Amino acid sequence: MAVTSQRWRRALDLVEGATSDLVMTGTFHHGVLVRLRLTRWPTELNALAAKICKKATTTNAPTSKRGMNGVELDRIGKASLESLVLHYAKESPALFPYTSVRAISEKFANHGGPKFQGPWP
Repeated sequence: MAVTSQRWRRALDLVEGATSDLVMTGTFHHGVLVRLRLTRWPTELNALAAKICKKATTTNAPTSKRGMNGVELDRIGKASLESLVLHYAKESPALFPYTSVRAISEKFANHGGPKFQGPWP
């Protein structure tokens, strides 16, 4: 199946749903979900890939213990931007820089991730 921006939009919905679950349990601060929903995602595939990759490779520590953390999402088997990149990088390796994919893999290596394996759209 071809990688399309429509498939990624549905995948981003999975990430939003996983984030929402952790906001509801108090694991993440509600502002995390607000920021995710307010993100302006490009419609063009390469621009969308670049934006997702940039957010997924960020290694800044959250500003609080309840900040969004893709490793935390993955640790409990939920969809994250990082697991999205790793999945779609297998389908279409040219969309993401190798160094970014490797950096994300290293983020997950400490807990044996990525644990979330889909299903992805």
